Amino acid sequence: KYIRAELEKLGAKLPRIESTQEQKIGFFEHLSITPETYLGSNRSKGFGSGSVCINGNCYRHIDPKEHYSNIVYLSGDWEQKGEFIQHIGTEESYILQKYTAKEVNLVMQPKNKVCSAKIYLDNKLITKNFNGDDVDANGIVKINGPWMYNLVRSKKIEQHEIKIVTKSDGLMAFAFTYG
Repeated sequence: KYIRAELEKLGAKLPRIESTQEQKIGFFEHLSITPETYLGSNRSKGFGSGSVCINGNCYRHIDPKEHYSNIVYLSGDWEQKGEFIQHIGTEESYILQKYTAKEVNLVMQPKNKVCSAKIYLDNKLITKNFNGDDVDANGIVKINGPWMYNLVRSKKIEQHEIKIVTKSDGLMAFAFTYG
C-alpha cells in the first residue's frame, strides 16, 4: 500500500486493486456451493419443516414458508426411510431447498411406475434458461428409473430456491448434488 500511495503522489495512473474482501469472494466463490444433501434418515441433517402425526403416522410435513440456505423443507405427505424420502399418496407435495450453485441434481426413482414432478425456481415455473438436461420445456421431469436427474443448469453460480412438486405416489428422492 505504501509504495502504491507514493507512486500515485508522483502522478502514476495505476489500475484499481480489488479489496481483500473482493479478492476472497472471487477466489473462494466455488467453496460457497451448497453441499451434497442427503434426504434419508441415515445421513440427513433433518428438515426445516415441521411434521404432524395423523392416526399414528407422522408423514404430513408443513412448510414454515421462511427458508434458510442449505436446509431442505418438505410439504405434504413424505415418509423418511434410511436412504431416501418417499411421497405417500397422490396429494400435491413438494421438496424445497434454497441453494447456491450453477447446477442442481437430485437422485430419484419411482417405486413401481413412472413418476413426474414439476420444477419451480424462485416460486415460478422453471424457464428454458435454467432447465436442466432432464427437465422438458413445460418444467416437468419424468422419473422412470433410478438416476441422478439434472434439474437446473445456469451460466454462473447463483442463489435460488428450487421446489420439486409432485402428485406421484411412490416417488423416492435420495440426495441433492450441486455443481
